[in-house]
Amino acid sequence: MMEIILIIVCVCIVDFLMQTLLFLKKYSFSPLHIETFDGSNQPYHPSIIYRKSGWNGFKYWMVLTPYPMEKLPYKDRWECPCIYCSNDGLSWNVPDGFCNPLDDLVDEEISSKDFFSDPHLILRDTILECWYRISHNYNDERDTYVLRKCSDNGYVWSEREILFNPKDRDSVKKLGDMVRSPAIIYAGMYRMWYVDNKKNKGNRNLCYTSSVDGKKWENRIICNLSGKQINPWHIDVSLIDGLYYLLIYDLYDLTLWTSDNGIDFVFKQILLRPSLKYGNFYSDGLYRSVLVKTEKDYRCYFSAFDDKKTYIGLMKGKSITQMKVVSCSKQNYNFMQLCVIYLKNRKRDISKLKSKLLKR
Repeated sequence: MMEIILIIVCVCIVDFLMQTLLFLKKYSFSPLHIETFDGSNQPYHPSIIYRKSGWNGFKYWMVLTPYPMEKLPYKDRWECPCIYCSNDGLSWNVPDGFCNPLDDLVDEEISSKDFFSDPHLILRDTILECWYRISHNYNDERDTYVLRKCSDNGYVWSEREILFNPKDRDSVKKLGDMVRSPAIIYAGMYRMWYVDNKKNKGNRNLCYTSSVDGKKWENRIICNLSGKQINPWHIDVSLIDGLYYLLIYDLYDLTLWTSDNGIDFVFKQILLRPSLKYGNFYSDGLYRSVLVKTEKDYRCYFSAFDDKKTYIGLMKGKSITQMKVVSCSKQNYNFMQLCVIYLKNRKRDISKLKSKLLKR
């Protein structure tokens, strides 16, 4: 009997050591540490611009929204656009003279459970523009507007202006009744990609439109997505060295697509999937992400969450197709933490095995 117990103990120790070494090698990455105005320090939904020569003293500018998993009165209440700047893309700070958030809800909007979402940064010549959405709830209906604020220094911003009004018939006729996750490039004119389908039932389309002033839009074009069947949820589009790169989050995978014309996109690869490993910050899911090219490397800043918090992580590589998740700071674990990680991951493995057996 003692021999059997000894064998079981030895097997458990060996399994613990092997699984722990595997976890430390493949999943022990740390996300960016960014302090948010609501105190949760749970950043989400990044949009980043990079200029080698800098803009107002910084090479990187980012807008994000906090998205605390469990915070009253409702987590969407804190989803306000917030501005940060950096010179290395790792250490992010609020611009001097500025106080986040860029925009906030008033009491009436909070009582209606309205919320902001989907911010995006554009550098138009010397003007930094932040585009974002606000959703107003009326009984069981919701109207979502696209807004904009502008700045020439990063800390003094203009008032809200409406770029898409869902109550304007002409705008709805041209763009549809929903502009979700807008991704905008400015090159003499505004070029915008977005996901449609207000009711979120069935298939969603990736749409493209253009505008001279950001207010009067051309009729939308439905983009072609070939090489993989996908139902887009949140996106980003970047123009790098004459080629359009599209990131799609489809409620599970983060995928990469390319196009010569910005209309016909071809699937290239899956960039990232949830790790499904307890103790890893992207264990439970991903979200909207952004692609950046610097003079040294390619970077993908990605939204992620585990069972408790939201984060922004980083992938880096010498080429877009070779990007890997990297740690943004040193990650230390004590013995008890490693034991908890091991036990919870083994519990997850057993649950998966049970589910597979029940399906047979």
